[in-house]
Amino acid sequence: MSAAEATAPRVETLLASEACERFAFCGMASVLVLYLNAHLLHPERDATAGYHAFLAAAHLAPVVGGWISERVLGRRRTVLAAAALYVVGLAVIAAWESRAGLLLGISMVVLGVGGARPGLSAYVADRVRAADAPLRRRLGGALLAVVKLAAAASALAVPALFATSGPRAALALPALAMALALFTLRRGTTRHVGPAPSGPDPHGFARVVVHAVSRLGTGHPGQRWLDLARDVHPADAVEGAQAVLRTAGVLAAATLFWALFDQRGSSWVFQARQMGLTVAGRQLSPAQLQALEPLLVLALVPLLRSVVFPLLERRGIALPPLRKMSAGMFATALSFAAAAIVQAAIDGGRAPHALWQLPQHVLLAGGEVLVAITGLELVTARVPRAMRSTVLALWAMSGSLGNLLTAVITKLVRLEGAAYFWLFAALMLAASIGFHVRSRARFAGPAKVPARERHG
Repeated sequence: MSAAEATAPRVETLLASEACERFAFCGMASVLVLYLNAHLLHPERDATAGYHAFLAAAHLAPVVGGWISERVLGRRRTVLAAAALYVVGLAVIAAWESRAGLLLGISMVVLGVGGARPGLSAYVADRVRAADAPLRRRLGGALLAVVKLAAAASALAVPALFATSGPRAALALPALAMALALFTLRRGTTRHVGPAPSGPDPHGFARVVVHAVSRLGTGHPGQRWLDLARDVHPADAVEGAQAVLRTAGVLAAATLFWALFDQRGSSWVFQARQMGLTVAGRQLSPAQLQALEPLLVLALVPLLRSVVFPLLERRGIALPPLRKMSAGMFATALSFAAAAIVQAAIDGGRAPHALWQLPQHVLLAGGEVLVAITGLELVTARVPRAMRSTVLALWAMSGSLGNLLTAVITKLVRLEGAAYFWLFAALMLAASIGFHVRSRARFAGPAKVPARERHG
């Protein structure tokens, strides 16, 4: 066991901190489009674009924060400083109800996410590596449950407060949750937790790629272009960079998936606001329907892994990771087709109940399990450990680019109503077909499991 693993915070500390951080972030994000539109008077289009610009920055910030943690400040100092900034940013948003207050506060939140989230993930990774195989599986399941339950709880509590008590009380709750995370981390970590800053990696992914590009045209016929870096970089660094680049197709698929997935907190909220929201005699906030997705994921993960996938394999149908991702992309496209059908009913003058959104949430949750969870497992398994941080950074960048794409499309493409949802459904369908054809041609295994494998 390494020194980092031996001194990592207790599992209970990590899970509590992850829960509080996720509650804080998801709670603030759950009401952001409504705050922008109803209280700061941005039009729906601008509120949607602003929401996705924030998510683009929040996805990208951990890449920078992780680098600072590993190379400059060290893990503990980065996490604690970022968590404190995170708390202050949420407090500013709650206390200063204005466009300037939101801009200042949200900038601090992005910086806080950037420093806190990769450090927490690294602590969890230390504990997972130090555990035996059964405990690793339990830790992975516990972490998923904690994160999703915290997201669901915040999507129920914060919008309810927003509707009944206004934005100040609603946005104060995420600030309190993040303050609790900071307190837990300070009490649960020691000054000696985590490795010391390591400085720049002389054989990192970027250095290998840049050096290979600088030598283009100097190789012999048939030589792979990255092999040109072998004069300076060791073979394992070059092969690791090649492994990272082989994940490009998966990362591209994830980019478009995020462009659709994160709209559950923007365009889907505005859609729900036009629908009947009374359930069992209680009036819901349109933002509270976001709680469906994390709860559905918690139900779908064991259902698919323990029931559906084994049943298909017993019938001789193999489901390699790329085939699962392909199915998830089609499910995501169908979720927006379902949203377009609901919106067409609204555009036609009907007022359907908000529970009409349930099919699109189920399909989107299925897309998350099959694209996001499977894709992340796939790209990390395909690269050597030395390149894991690089591929995780690229995965985060896919989320950033996906949200940036949504922001740009929303601002520039003047589509309204059902046409807006049909556009994204069509984009996802085209990407799904392309990914399916490419994965079958280059990556996917056989459609049938050989009989000797089926029968052991």
